Amino acid sequence: MTPSEAASYLRVSEEDVMAAIEAGDLKARKLGSAFRISKSALDEFPVHPHNNAIEMIKRMMILCFIFIDF
Repeated sequence: MTPSEAASYLRVSEEDVMAAIEAGDLKARKLGSAFRISKSALDEFPVHPHNNAIEMIKRMMILCFIFIDF
């Protein structure tokens, strides 16, 4: 499947999928200039559907602490 299809399957952005591939966290095959990801690689990938929300909350908390310190 393509990175776009994988992103939909994992409920993350295509940029997150590409970053995981480039970091070596998500297995993918490169065919020419395109990547292909197997369903088994996606099923092994440790992603939680709420990761994006959790990361956003963490960033907001950090910003709140920064503003409180000033």
